[in-house]
Amino acid sequence: MSKPVIRSFLGTLAVVAVMGTVQLSMADEAPAPGRTVSMDSVPAEALQAARSAKPNVFFQSAEATYWNDERVYILTGTQISRIWRVYVTRTGIVKEIVSEDRRGD
Repeated sequence: MSKPVIRSFLGTLAVVAVMGTVQLSMADEAPAPGRTVSMDSVPAEALQAARSAKPNVFFQSAEATYWNDERVYILTGTQISRIWRVYVTRTGIVKEIVSEDRRGD
């Protein structure tokens, strides 16, 4: 192989390696879509952590998913005109809290 071909190959290999790293890091940033589970199946530690994080929110539904290979529950509830989603691990670690205005404003 000539030097230009080897350089081209190494350059392509470097781009592929960088792109693979970018895709992996992007995958680690957000949970996968979840499946609906009953509120009774949510571990007590997870529910207590969500209630502590958002004490005036009435949690009505739950989804189970994985975030960085860790089981996470997405607890959804309402407070006046807002919908809240608390992402919490089965051991009670709150990963993220998201809200939206349910009036659509």
